Amino acid sequence: MTMKTSYRVDCPCGHVDAIRMSENDAPFSRPWESYEPVDLEGSGFTVSPSANWTKVFEEMKLRCPKCGSHLMPDDLQNR
Repeated sequence: MTMKTSYRVDCPCGHVDAIRMSENDAPFSRPWESYEPVDLEGSGFTVSPSANWTKVFEEMKLRCPKCGSHLMPDDLQNR
């Protein structure tokens, strides 16, 4: 089964967006996590078994679509 969670990201300019994380939470199967930007510029990626937020932001290269600022783990609101 796949569990999905959204993490709010607030840009300093006021734009609010999110990262959607999907993860395999089925017992006795190989763990993985998939990250997808929601209303952000950047790319998604999948990692096995997991990644920390620094790695997530490095891989996704997130930018605010409103002001173009690079977004960092400090911009996460609900970790």
